[in-house]
Amino acid sequence: MTDAQKELFTRYLESVLEYQTLSELMLFQNSFKLGARLMVEVMEE
Repeated sequence: MTDAQKELFTRYLESVLEYQTLSELMLFQNSFKLGARLMVEVMEE
């Protein structure tokens, strides 16, 4: 690969890593909120 292609590929990999990190964070947040709602429902009964 040329230097320009290597640079472009490196930027692509960094972007994919950032996207995956943000996706995992959002998944954790949503799962945590769901778990909290389930606990509240159980405790209210």
